[in-house]
Amino acid sequence: MKPLLKVVAVVVLLGAAFWSIRASRRSAPAVTLTVVTNGAPGSSTNVVFRVVNQGSRAILLTDLVVENDTPAGWREASRTKPSDPQRLATGATKDVTVPAPVDGQHWRLRAIYGREVDGPWLWLAMLEFAASNGRWPPASFGVMAGRYSCFGEVTAR
Repeated sequence: MKPLLKVVAVVVLLGAAFWSIRASRRSAPAVTLTVVTNGAPGSSTNVVFRVVNQGSRAILLTDLVVENDTPAGWREASRTKPSDPQRLATGATKDVTVPAPVDGQHWRLRAIYGREVDGPWLWLAMLEFAASNGRWPPASFGVMAGRYSCFGEVTAR
């Protein structure tokens, strides 16, 4: 009887982990990117965008990509790392400033981010941290995963 109980327990745990992974992939955070201030048309001034995390998990901004609209589609014009804080909690906002492209007629900003891991994957990451560092991670320990994008509105320049 005991081996059967162990098999049932393993099947239930694997099913719960599978469900958790699938549920977390479906519930991508709602992140918006809107223009706050835009320079005068034809000038090379900076443009300020506001990133808002309306999702249920924190996010980590990793890259800000300015893209030009070309006949072949959207092409990367520049890429920068956002300044600190890069982590945005649920409901938090952050203003980011990017230089407007001089030569692009139509362009947009793409923010690339990861989202906070929770559930069994966070627990496994904590175990990995403890095994490699010889101590349990601090209370502020977190793991970000995935690669998501949100786009600002198309801006004429």
